[in-house]
Amino acid sequence: MHWYLLNSDEALNLLSDKQRLAKGATFVEKIPKAEFEAIKDDTRPYVEKLYVSLLGTSPWWLRDRGAKDENYASIVQNDGLVDSDGHHVHRTYYGIRPAIKYLI
Repeated sequence: MHWYLLNSDEALNLLSDKQRLAKGATFVEKIPKAEFEAIKDDTRPYVEKLYVSLLGTSPWWLRDRGAKDENYASIVQNDGLVDSDGHHVHRTYYGIRPAIKYLI
């Protein structure tokens, strides 16, 4: 048995749009929609955490490097879309979804 993270191609080809959605962690509090609308363009990390909670899904890391530089990794966004440009790896509130390869 081998554990690993999917890369962008695997996430696109092996999972449906619905399967790429990751339910957010239960510890993240929901915020009212009006409050979200007021801050949705703010990119500070704590605001992005609120964005995750409102949608009820979380972004998750892929194993390939993002297109911007060596400090970026590709992700699956809250809406299930694969972002090959990636996000900066300091974002500790993104999830991981390990895959298992089982050889018989």
